[in-house]
Amino acid sequence: MKRIILSVLVIAMAIGITTGAAFALFSPTATVSGVTFSTGNASLLVSGTDSGYTDNWGTILDFTNMYPSDTVFQTQNMYLRNASTSNIALNVFMKLASADTWNTPEIDALEFQVIDTTDNYTDGWHTLRDWNTTGYPITKVGNAIANLTNRRFTVNSRLPAIYNTTKDYMVGLKHVATSELVENEVSSKSVTNVNFTLTGTQN
Repeated sequence: MKRIILSVLVIAMAIGITTGAAFALFSPTATVSGVTFSTGNASLLVSGTDSGYTDNWGTILDFTNMYPSDTVFQTQNMYLRNASTSNIALNVFMKLASADTWNTPEIDALEFQVIDTTDNYTDGWHTLRDWNTTGYPITKVGNAIANLTNRRFTVNSRLPAIYNTTKDYMVGLKHVATSELVENEVSSKSVTNVNFTLTGTQN
């Protein structure tokens, strides 16, 4: 019986020594210091000639001597550069922010279109009023401007023969919007110092 008890004690001591050894390993340490974390930025620049990019392009897009027509429009170029320090692609949204001259019917009749020449994408023709109140994407979904690349856009303007007026007419108990011909009411008129904002968002 003593031998059995002695054997059990020896086994218990062996287990205790083994368990204790598992928590008695060497444990050296090292230090990592001077670590810096920083973020980049998103930068969208604009130009008219694929050079001299800036975030505030003051070159005037001048559409002159326009006349009522559904097929004739004037075209000019606009270039955008994704100059972000972060490796991100940018989708671009464009909105008319302000104008010195802002009267009906010019803003309801004049239409503006932007075409991404990379894949011939456009959101279509929209009146200046719509560009001002809504704004539209000018890059195709899934084809944002890649980091550190430039892209050419064509900007078009036209004066259709018929436009939708913002004036409402009562028909019974309802207000009904109407279409009107573009006639002498817009002759020799202008919308000046028009400012658009371009907003790039991470793809």
